[in-house]
Amino acid sequence: MINLWLTSSDWIIFGTLLFVFGGHGYLLHRLCFSAKTREFILSFHGVVAPFFVMAATIFAFTTALLGGSVWQSFHDNSQAIKAEGEDLFIFIEMNQAIPKIKQYNLAQLAKNYAKSAVESEWELIKSNKKSAETEAEFIKLLTTTIDAASQPDIPIVVGNALIRSIDAVAQARATRLSLLHSKTERARWLCVFLLALLTQLAVAAVHLDKPRPNALALWITTITIVVSLGLIALADSPHSIKESISIEPLKAIIKN
Repeated sequence: MINLWLTSSDWIIFGTLLFVFGGHGYLLHRLCFSAKTREFILSFHGVVAPFFVMAATIFAFTTALLGGSVWQSFHDNSQAIKAEGEDLFIFIEMNQAIPKIKQYNLAQLAKNYAKSAVESEWELIKSNKKSAETEAEFIKLLTTTIDAASQPDIPIVVGNALIRSIDAVAQARATRLSLLHSKTERARWLCVFLLALLTQLAVAAVHLDKPRPNALALWITTITIVVSLGLIALADSPHSIKESISIEPLKAIIKN
């Protein structure tokens, strides 16, 4: 359910949060001041403000930890793409600098792979899928490089350098894909949602005297929850990854 929510559009992400927590806040307010439940609710009167502060503080800390995890993932994704671009650039420069390697056209194969990664694989991030076309281009580059490095006319030193270079590209690609398709643990999201609901309950519990202060306190709490969780959810969604993380390091390989 959370995966489906995170892969939805920005409007659906915020709309869902507003519906869930806005509805919960409205329900709490109605229960507090409805004629049918008023007498029962007043039996809990006397809960002091520190009770609300405790719940809100724990929610704030948990939300900060969740947000920190998402922002770190953003940074790691950007660095992985940068590393792959740099490794591809070194691979291409090496092939163009050594005459005996040029005949195997490895530089062009590397550019074909980079082009497919940008135009095909990057477009599939929103649907959390991998590109068979890009995978085929990389396998072609990898096997051709290994074949070239093992040819008798290629010095052992050059062949080893080729293998190390393409291995660096392979590791950078694996890191990029693992980071892009990894998601924040869903248990963290569930804990934050539970604490947010508990915070609303705590706010309602310490504002039982008058309807308007109760409604205002719940409204402010609800908007705070929706905005904070909405921003984190946007950063954790495939849509945001595609729009916010730069693919320029790989595009530069195509233009080179």
